[in-house]
Amino acid sequence: MIASQPVAGHVLSSLALSGHDVHLHRIGLRAGAGRVDPAAWSEAARALVGELADAAQDDPASDDRPRGVLHALDPGAWVVATTVRRFLDLPLVLRVAEPLPAERTRRRPVLVECLRRADAVGVLSLAVRRDLMRWGVRGDRIQLVPEVGLPFTEPPQEPLLRRRIAVLDYGSRLARERHPLEAAQPFLERAGVRVSVADRRWSPQQRAAAIDAADLVLCGAEADHHALEAMWRGRAVVAPDTPEMAEVITDRHTGRLFRAGDRDELLRVLGRLVDSPFSVQAHGLAARSAAESRYGPAQLAMSYERLYGRAATA
Repeated sequence: MIASQPVAGHVLSSLALSGHDVHLHRIGLRAGAGRVDPAAWSEAARALVGELADAAQDDPASDDRPRGVLHALDPGAWVVATTVRRFLDLPLVLRVAEPLPAERTRRRPVLVECLRRADAVGVLSLAVRRDLMRWGVRGDRIQLVPEVGLPFTEPPQEPLLRRRIAVLDYGSRLARERHPLEAAQPFLERAGVRVSVADRRWSPQQRAAAIDAADLVLCGAEADHHALEAMWRGRAVVAPDTPEMAEVITDRHTGRLFRAGDRDELLRVLGRLVDSPFSVQAHGLAARSAAESRYGPAQLAMSYERLYGRAATA
């Protein structure tokens, strides 16, 4: 497993659940003027090739050839792992947590080329899966690995009537437009409902605390992985009716869907839920049950088995 950012903790936890022997290789990349020097990618790749070769020689059960899977966790590591693969005959797996920001156009062709060269790609979001297929990544190489229900956060709390809504919308292209919640803000204030908006810099623990403190969670169109997290923590989810969200949320059972872009319908949905707190609790309990059955630790372990199986047979 290769990482250039501190993002590996919960990934290691989830892989441990599936019984994999994981070795984390932390790589350093020099950055100047807000971008990584391409020479640093080559330097990190050469160092990693040497590190893997040395580890193979120290293993009594090895024939001096590195074994296993190259699993890169973040964009800097993708480039390094793709370079390493030119020297070592190992399957390459990449992890994509969220859509690549459009403003990173200069680096985007490099990263997209890495994704196309990968044997398998693990995605945390259905919206990411959609984007990758648009970029030319084959659908049979993409595996959804929703990392919810992992032991890196406190257990979920039972839903209480707190009259609070948590908004998990960061990382979405819609977040750079006028947020649909703005139309509902005056109504919610008159109804005495408080709104907390998650910041993309929040840790998983902070995000879990915001979800637990809310009655329900409003997610943007590309935040289906956060919708799953809210469901796992027993909260009803309100979201636009995109194909990705409709795959996650059962309308009127685990939450509510509204027509994407229809602010008036969003107001009506929120109004009904605010007036029916016990329905919100029932949706939350159903959401927790659905998340446990579809996205629990055992299912996550099987997702990783499928991910590495795709890489091995590519």
